[in-house]
Amino acid sequence: MASLEDLYCFNYQESEDTLPQHAGWNFFNVQSEFQRQGVPNEEWSLSYLNTNYELCDTYPRYLYVPSTCTNNILLGSAKFRSRGRLPVLTYLHSNKAAICRCSQPLSGFSARCPEDEQMMYNILCTNPNSRYMYVVDTRPRINAFANRAAGKGYENENFYDNIKFHFFGIENIHVMRTSLNKLLDLQRSTSMSAFLSGLENSGWLKHIRSILETAWFIARAVVNGVSVVVHCSDGWDRTAQVCSLAALLLDPFYRTIQGFQALIEKDWLSFGHKFSDRCGYISSDGKELAPIFTQFIDATYQLLQQYPYKFQFNEYFLLTLHDHVHSCQHGTFIGNSEKERQMLRLFERTYSLWGYLANNTNEYINPIYRCNRYNNEDSADILQPKLAPQSIV
Repeated sequence: MASLEDLYCFNYQESEDTLPQHAGWNFFNVQSEFQRQGVPNEEWSLSYLNTNYELCDTYPRYLYVPSTCTNNILLGSAKFRSRGRLPVLTYLHSNKAAICRCSQPLSGFSARCPEDEQMMYNILCTNPNSRYMYVVDTRPRINAFANRAAGKGYENENFYDNIKFHFFGIENIHVMRTSLNKLLDLQRSTSMSAFLSGLENSGWLKHIRSILETAWFIARAVVNGVSVVVHCSDGWDRTAQVCSLAALLLDPFYRTIQGFQALIEKDWLSFGHKFSDRCGYISSDGKELAPIFTQFIDATYQLLQQYPYKFQFNEYFLLTLHDHVHSCQHGTFIGNSEKERQMLRLFERTYSLWGYLANNTNEYINPIYRCNRYNNEDSADILQPKLAPQSIV
């Protein structure tokens, strides 16, 4: 049976003068990314309940939660959420509106949990500017209904005060895997009409558009001062896509090379997107494969096409990043969670992709980038994705 330790990154060597092995591993510290957002503060505090990953083994070690939450509330909410993935902060806007992420509640048709209801109410109360907040369920309504029959599901508006509930029909990993396979088959097309009908048939552009549309709904809510709690089923695929893209639309820092890497560290690596399973690093279950991160890169590429002067990086940067997620030359993306990466001691035993990219930065710079650092109009910094069908290429 193959193990992760058979992967190339455990044998790969750079020549010492090019890159020392430790380079890049210390570039990102999720704490300092939250400090940049102004957290912890009066409303949000750092919880140490997960320092040994005992509250949720797929979450980061340090979690930012409303200051009013007792440990009891956090424990109760984690028990009521699929895989213990309780609602925690991932992005705080300067207007105090927050993006929080979690997994679906184990609500079935009627179960309720006072701690989880209190947790959601406390999130609402961190933002004095709005009397309600959105809960965005990224799944098609029918899928969420089906999950209810299995004892999971979504928040019942009768039990949660002041939430407005929205479904966004982003399809599941199986649909996305099939879509990519159809897209790859197009390379064998011999006629233009076969190519065009095959492209339509694959549904790929439609999926990219629905991911961008959901991210824009979240970003727009936040700009308008309303907090949003986001989930899908387990909160590590669609949730990672739309939370990171919403932040990319909201915050120009994430459109820099360093900022984009910090965004991936935070929303993908530390919040437990299952890179090993989704990319199939070792002969894994084919049903777990899915181009979730590929779609995030594609959606970012769409924004780069639409706003070429707003990004510090070019298309080659996105392609290089995508290639290396799959090459296994570096240890950065190996594993399914922060906990797994710690246990594999990747930072001692492998090279970091961030070190490699930093060594070659000049190749990734977008020459027409216009930095907005000196521009005080916040509205100028918000990207609105163009969602007309002809805008998704």
